Amino acid sequence: MVAAIELIRFASSLAHVEAAVERVIGEVSTLPWEALDLDFIKLALIEALVNAVVHGNRENPEKEVTLRYAVGEDHFWVEISDQGDGFDPRKAASDPLSEAFDPLSETGRGLLLIRAAMDEVPFNEKGNTIRLAKYLRRE
Repeated sequence: MVAAIELIRFASSLAHVEAAVERVIGEVSTLPWEALDLDFIKLALIEALVNAVVHGNRENPEKEVTLRYAVGEDHFWVEISDQGDGFDPRKAASDPLSEAFDPLSETGRGLLLIRAAMDEVPFNEKGNTIRLAKYLRRE
């Protein structure tokens, strides 16, 4: 059974990120996650939302960030979209397979952290929507 898909929209400002994360985490925390899984989900959400605000919408408050998410019996997914131009995630500086990857850089590790924290992390073709999915581990 999947819960209803929830929708959150907010103007591109970092001031709105925490409230959006807390709302989603409040619902996701109803599942029996293993130790640290909820922390990983929260980290991925923060990174993806900050990327949408800062890199996607360039902190333009006239643009919106949109979240759609659902919590099922054994999984959680969220789609985060911005109104920016998008990008090619295969050429991102945070992709260790990219020529642009710089492990000593002080920034650019968001996608790396998101991919490490979540089970699935596809993008739409334009590169302005990311989908994060996490599944309960079954033994």
